[in-house]
Amino acid sequence: ATTGGYIDLRRIFVKNLTMFEVSSTDGEVVADSRVERIKRKRSLGDLAAQYATNDTTAKEILESFHKAIVEPENCLRHLYDIRDALDQKFGNGKETRMALNLSRAQWDNLGRLANKEPLRQGRHPGKRLEELRDATPDELHTAKKIAVEMVEKYLRYLDATKDEGNAA
Repeated sequence: ATTGGYIDLRRIFVKNLTMFEVSSTDGEVVADSRVERIKRKRSLGDLAAQYATNDTTAKEILESFHKAIVEPENCLRHLYDIRDALDQKFGNGKETRMALNLSRAQWDNLGRLANKEPLRQGRHPGKRLEELRDATPDELHTAKKIAVEMVEKYLRYLDATKDEGNAA
């Protein structure tokens, strides 16, 4: 329970920058980021296992994400393949973003990193006239985060629309 409908902010314990626990004044845990993150990963894993075998787009985007991790020299190319597969599934970028509730900024940012920046890990490194550079850890983190959100939202879309026959 909380005091008068409020959480006592003195009871928020930050364990590190990615884990926190919020307790009410009587010690009841109201939120635990670690537990929520574990639940989310488990749920996502269950959805991936369920749809990778019966949806060609799910299989393709999960394979692309795996390749992005095991082939870091081609990371951005494989992450862009996720965007490309979703684009093909829904017909175009606008339809994809609408169906999956993805922001245009995220969509464009992944495209920029994979296609436009002169990066060795990008899609067209051999076509660049300017000197290539390695993607920064922040750029790679950003691209992976966007791709994970795309994968997660697509799997959740499949789950939400499974009774409508949208898994193909």
